[in-house]
Amino acid sequence: MGFITAVIVTVTSALLYEHFQRTSMEIAVGCVVVTLISLTVAIVIAPWQIQGLLLLGVLLSPALVKSDSLP
Repeated sequence: MGFITAVIVTVTSALLYEHFQRTSMEIAVGCVVVTLISLTVAIVIAPWQIQGLLLLGVLLSPALVKSDSLP
């Protein structure tokens, strides 16, 4: 349950950042801080299957970027 809560807080804070970026920069910076903290918490308490998928994505992302940049 904690993982889902952290993900919801991350998404909500990221969406609020988009709104407050135009009106109040201080609140937008606070949204960035909340997003980074909740994203870190979500990654730490994620089930091992999700952590494995994230690790696989990180390991494969350089290979995908190299193959996209070739003519």
